[in-house]
Amino acid sequence: MIKCIWTVLVAVLFCCCMTTAYAQNSSPFTAKISEISALPDDKAQIKALDLFLSQTELSPLEKITVYFEISRIYYQNGQYQQTITQLNNALEVAKTHDLKLEQASAYNRLGVIHYLMGNNPSALLAYQYAEQLFVEIDEPLMRAKTYNNLGLVNAAMGSVEQALKYYQLAQPIYNELGSETDKVDILFNIAGLHLRLKQNDYAIKMLEQVITRRQALNDLVGLALGYGDLGAAYKNDGQFQLSEQYLQKSLQYYLDTGDAYNSASQYHNLAELYSLTGEIAKANEYATLAAQVAEQSSNKAAYAGSLYTQAKLAFIAKNFELALDFLHQSSEVSSEMMYRDQLKENLTLHALISASQLQPIKALRALQSYKDQVKDESDKQLQDKLTQYQALLDSEQLSQQVKQLKQTNRIDALSLAQTRTERNFTIVVAILLLVSTFLLFRRAISENAKLQLSEKVKQRSEELEEISKKLQRASEVKSQFLANMSHEIRTPLTAVMGQAELIINGDISADKVRDEVQVIYTNSLHLLELINDILDLTRIEANKLTLDKMPHNVVSLVSDVMQMFDEPARSKGLKFELIHHLPSPFYIEMDKFRLKQILINLCSNAVKFTDQGSVSLTVSETKFGLKFCIADTGIGMTQEQLGNIFNSFTQGDNTISRRFGGSGLGLCLSEQLANLMNSSISVDSELGHGSQFTLHLTCDQLFDYQEELSPAPLETVPQTLFEGVVLVAEDHEDNRRLISLMLEKLGFTVLCAENGKQAVEIALKTDIDIILLDIQMPEMDGIAAFKLLKECGCNTPIIALTANAMAHEVKQYYELGFNDHLKKPIERKLFIETLAKHLAQKELMEKAPELLEQIDMSDLIERFQSSFQQEALDLALAYSQGDFNQLGQQAHKIAGAAAMFQFEQLASAARYLEQVIKYEDFDEVAEAVESVKQYLTMEVQV
Repeated sequence: MIKCIWTVLVAVLFCCCMTTAYAQNSSPFTAKISEISALPDDKAQIKALDLFLSQTELSPLEKITVYFEISRIYYQNGQYQQTITQLNNALEVAKTHDLKLEQASAYNRLGVIHYLMGNNPSALLAYQYAEQLFVEIDEPLMRAKTYNNLGLVNAAMGSVEQALKYYQLAQPIYNELGSETDKVDILFNIAGLHLRLKQNDYAIKMLEQVITRRQALNDLVGLALGYGDLGAAYKNDGQFQLSEQYLQKSLQYYLDTGDAYNSASQYHNLAELYSLTGEIAKANEYATLAAQVAEQSSNKAAYAGSLYTQAKLAFIAKNFELALDFLHQSSEVSSEMMYRDQLKENLTLHALISASQLQPIKALRALQSYKDQVKDESDKQLQDKLTQYQALLDSEQLSQQVKQLKQTNRIDALSLAQTRTERNFTIVVAILLLVSTFLLFRRAISENAKLQLSEKVKQRSEELEEISKKLQRASEVKSQFLANMSHEIRTPLTAVMGQAELIINGDISADKVRDEVQVIYTNSLHLLELINDILDLTRIEANKLTLDKMPHNVVSLVSDVMQMFDEPARSKGLKFELIHHLPSPFYIEMDKFRLKQILINLCSNAVKFTDQGSVSLTVSETKFGLKFCIADTGIGMTQEQLGNIFNSFTQGDNTISRRFGGSGLGLCLSEQLANLMNSSISVDSELGHGSQFTLHLTCDQLFDYQEELSPAPLETVPQTLFEGVVLVAEDHEDNRRLISLMLEKLGFTVLCAENGKQAVEIALKTDIDIILLDIQMPEMDGIAAFKLLKECGCNTPIIALTANAMAHEVKQYYELGFNDHLKKPIERKLFIETLAKHLAQKELMEKAPELLEQIDMSDLIERFQSSFQQEALDLALAYSQGDFNQLGQQAHKIAGAAAMFQFEQLASAARYLEQVIKYEDFDEVAEAVESVKQYLTMEVQV
């Protein structure tokens, strides 16, 4: 039954989001999805979709569509956990962009998968979220479908009255807006409630109606479900022959279609039937098959039921120990999925086994009679409610049929009269149309031939004109190249030859020879640079230039570029600025030489074409990587010049070449190199007001990369270098002690606080030179403490101290007003640089690292290790109480301290647990907690 629900749900919800996504980009996106769907192998489809997702800039709706498509493939292959992962990805995108319809769709699909897996509480929660969203966005039909699903889950959990309430909410909406399939589905589900309450007459009557209507719809999946439930109803009513007929019919359909999930349910129903008819051998065979197939297909309800049946059969065989074992397994599965009805069955059988005598078959029949009697009495009120609702349903259905019949009669009468009038009119119009069509056809043929000939002549003329323009342009470029190269090569060559001739002829005195050789060397380098540019451009055009990608620090690279142009800019009276808020270091995988070559070309042009004002290099993060903006206040360009600047051997105009020099290769080469990196260069310029060139670099930050640093040479340094008072606010005691030792070794007086509240109190009472403020702390976190200090007029430099080194988080700290940021584990060089920068003591930076190398941390590490056992107990306690907030804080605390003391595996496991809780991926929490506890135990043993 649930597979039918999934099929309908996917069809409706998939269209909801696809329609909107395709509306934005109907042709390319649709074509790509269709192309991938045509691949014969599911693994190939998933791989292609993942690649499409990572390499293409998609809108949020398109991303959700791709995630839904991947989840569909995983579902068809029975890979439910992977299906949930993809649906959670889609849900995250929908939440981020506040797409409520797509959120509801994702929750509804998650409910289906959890229901399939037997995770009824999770399914119930997902459906409730979907219902709230469908109410909010006013989608009544989708809301009704969700009510229907909520009824199914509540029925599976034994909450029949709650299930009936949801069916009552769904039924009027289906009557008004639903299809015939929707109306049959709700009737089928209500019949299922009658079946659970042993109201077999009602159930049989309704199921026969369902089967008749589904035969008319040719709904084969729905028919198989109906046959199965009708067989179960006949079994409960004692009509065993009819029961076997319908159950075998349903089972055969599922075997033919390879549906293991529903096959398991029918194997179980047949096992129960044969146990009632006394065919014990058959019952054993089908019960064993049911357990095996149910376990393989994750049908937990059928698995729990088949184990119960095996327990009954073992009891009949007087194998009480085996019966109790089966019963124990069934109860474990039933408890996991909150299958209350099965748990009641298990309890009664367990009591019967415990008190059993030597006539087990007779005792079992007596127990069955007792249970039926108790259930009839306990469910009487609920049965009355269901009977009343059934009567209301039948009455409403009859009223609708009468109303529909009257309406049909009126429509037929009007239609007959209209048909007669239209028939006469149609005959006259048809004759006129035949004559007119013949005349118009002849004229259209003639006009079409003339139009095609005219279009061909026009198209060919335009093509010839375009070819002519390209040839003329190529000729102009060639001439300009020869002229530029003649000037660019002759100028340094003249200097080289002239200076060499003077030296050869002895016209240069001995003390001046070195200066003249330097002139020759400088001009030779210029010639080499020019030739290299030409060769690079040639290799790119021939697809022979490859990139040498390795992890490099972007901050270091742009600092090098800054140093290269600082002096040339100052010599022209210009101000050269480097602006960025990247955490240092910021590693990406890149070809350092080629990226530097692009930046040097762009900065060189900016300095060259600027006579007064400033040049700036600004680096910032984007969604797809980094953005390098080189802005100047130079001569600028016209729109016409902007159209040609990236062409080979081209500058703004010839006067620029004569005035400033240059071959015109730099920008062309830079653009080609950027394209080779899957990146681009854009330009914005105004004549007389300067230009801005922007390199959009596609890349990802390498968070876990650590560059090996060579040890500094040893030399004698004083025992203290800095002076001042530093306040350290850090909740982890071992971290606090380590940072305090480092600061004291450098000569600082250190004050400590365990949380933000203490930090504020100390800072307002004491004269502090600098504050190191951890972000995540108990009682009052770092951000709240920072805001309170600023409100109180504190002007002391405050540095954020945290393990959260994500670029967007660092950016947030700077936007709040933090003076700087330090990442845990603390890099000593950066630690010293940051302190020196804010204390105006940069001259002591080179001597400080050696002092920190002298710190003995062995006692701190032992102290930290001694806390592992308690940390493991605290984690277990928080998890058992379901306190995810406390669990996340504990994980953050362990991750920061473990990183500080270089327990890398423990730090990584704790960071993963923190992320799992942060993004509410609660299915992964148990495994993540166990991983952290395992590393804590391993380190204690070591």
